[in-house]
Order: sequence, then C-alpha cells, then structure tokens
Amino acid sequence: MAIKEIKSKINDNKQEKERKLLNTALHLFSEKGIKKLLFKILLKMQVLLKELHFIYFQKKELKNFYSRYC
Repeated sequence: MAIKEIKSKINDNKQEKERKLLNTALHLFSEKGIKKLLFKILLKMQVLLKELHFIYFQKKELKNFYSRYC
C-alpha cells in the first residue's frame, strides 16, 4: 500500500470522526438543551480535576517519602 493511500485513509477516518462528534454534539444540544449539558460537563470536569489533584499530591508525597527514607 502506498504512503499516499495510507495518508488518504487516515484523513478520511479523521474527517469521519469529526463528523460523528459534531453530529452527536448537535443531537445532544437539541435534545437536552445547552444549560443541562454544560452543567453536566462542568460537574464531570470538577470530578476529574479532584481525581487529578489527588493523584498529583499522592505521587508528590510518595516521592518525598522515598527521597527522605530511601
């Protein structure tokens, strides 16, 4: 398979994914409304940030522990 064909397939897949994402977003916005969706997105982001914050400080504490005692 030629490089041009591979690049063409990659671009086609990328465009297809973008199209599906946009269609899904439009469907959700029209079905649920922008306020409900934005609220849900913000809640999920808040949960994710809490988890990332916990993981970051957990690793930092482990690093400090190992640097002191190992």
